[in-house]
Amino acid sequence: MTDEPFPIMEAVSPYSTQRRRYKPKEGDKITVDLPGEVTRAEITKVISEDAVVCVILGATIAKTPHGYLKGDMIMVRRGENSIGLECWVVVSDRELQQRKAVAEFEELERAKDRDAEDARIAEIRAKDLAAQDEAEAAAKLAKTPWYKRDKGATQS
Repeated sequence: MTDEPFPIMEAVSPYSTQRRRYKPKEGDKITVDLPGEVTRAEITKVISEDAVVCVILGATIAKTPHGYLKGDMIMVRRGENSIGLECWVVVSDRELQQRKAVAEFEELERAKDRDAEDARIAEIRAKDLAAQDEAEAAAKLAKTPWYKRDKGATQS
């Protein structure tokens, strides 16, 4: 028995309607949609069920603007093509660079916020210590008899 309510429908439904059924494994060959062409690739590393690293097997058209060649390692993820069929789409280097830049920017901003928070906490602690020192000095002065006090010290 399968988990699906209608296992008989699996045999009669077109493959294009069966979403996320393929589970990628290392060594499998898949069809990859490059910008402007489609080629075969072999999976070298499975990152998740929807993302893999693979090597291009088929020859690519030399004058296409994407610049991928046979033997290049590419990152692909499961997606949809222009007519709504499930396919493996290459992740562009530019997208990866932009995500990395955004992550670095977020980390810098978090660090700046942490530094500002740390400075604010240090300032509050310094004020608390100064107030505590002042209170201790006043308490010490209050305990000292008036005739033993310094001439320069005054009681407030």
